[in-house]
Amino acid sequence: MSGSDEVTPFAPQPPPPPGALPYATLTTDRIANELLEETLLCLEQLTTGGTVMAINSTRNTEQSPRGRQLLGDLLALIQEAGKDLETYAPS
Repeated sequence: MSGSDEVTPFAPQPPPPPGALPYATLTTDRIANELLEETLLCLEQLTTGGTVMAINSTRNTEQSPRGRQLLGDLLALIQEAGKDLETYAPS
């Protein structure tokens, strides 16, 4: 096979938009590992963002109600998605 006849299984993707999680090409033998990696990256961003929001809210008390609302909305979204996927059991 010559260089021009080679087939690449996946075309290169453009870089993700700023603030977005990196793209992942899921292959059948790596789906679990790649999904776990993406989940951990997402959790890291949520943890950092939530911590920054909480610290900022303690310094700017007028932002505290909005911060609490955002955290409540996030928890509700996670619970709703868990129910849809039948994976979340509220304690």
